[in-house]
Amino acid sequence: MKKRIGIMLTLVLLSCAAFTTAVVKRTGEPAKQEGLYIFILSTPTDEYEHLGTVKSPGVVMSKDFEDLLRTMVKRAKKEHPNADALLFNTGTIYTCDAVKFK
Repeated sequence: MKKRIGIMLTLVLLSCAAFTTAVVKRTGEPAKQEGLYIFILSTPTDEYEHLGTVKSPGVVMSKDFEDLLRTMVKRAKKEHPNADALLFNTGTIYTCDAVKFK
């Protein structure tokens, strides 16, 4: 009888441990600009579809990061109106990928 109780208790503890290790931890939330999530040198955890690459319209006169980001967001919204996010992962801020979450 004691063996059965010990086995049952072990099974219950193992099943509880299996459920607690399945918790997903997020370390941050992406920034949002004009309705688009912005990922810089990072990727979303959710599945997504690549819509296309957005390139800067030539030389941008401002050296201000936010001005350049606004320019890229406006261009992305024009070229890919159904995009959900922009991924800046190419090592340069002058190109990014427009994506749609599944």
